[in-house]
Amino acid sequence: MANDLNLRKGKMTMSFFEWDAQCDVGEFSIDSDHRMFARSINELHDAVQSKRGNEVLKSILSDVVRLLTDHFVREEELMKKHQYPEYGDHKMEHELFAERLRGLQREVEAGTGLPTVETLSSFADWFQHHTKGTDTRLAAYVSKAGDRQDTASDQM
Repeated sequence: MANDLNLRKGKMTMSFFEWDAQCDVGEFSIDSDHRMFARSINELHDAVQSKRGNEVLKSILSDVVRLLTDHFVREEELMKKHQYPEYGDHKMEHELFAERLRGLQREVEAGTGLPTVETLSSFADWFQHHTKGTDTRLAAYVSKAGDRQDTASDQM
């Protein structure tokens, strides 16, 4: 990634979107993906701010869409594996956000639009809200499900 991350007092300081330990949900694979998404949004922001050109934006945006799509698939597989009761609502949040991101990607590919700081801010806001609410509930459920499975295995 283009951004150099600095660790200060448990916080990764970035040029646009700050990620800190309070953003972690406690599920390693989810947290790792979230950190990568935050870095990608920062890289996209840096490219927009420095006017690096449409080809660079296309490339970065393609990476962001791929990363997010892969992440959503992993999360949804985790939800199915643990029979997560909020699966439908959580998946719908993913689909709506992914469509917003793909819409921006289509505009950039067609040369009819560019990401703006406002758009990236709205993505970061959605991401923080989703992470601190929806994903935190998922991680707690998965953790409890794992505890229940461990207890059941111990009793056998």
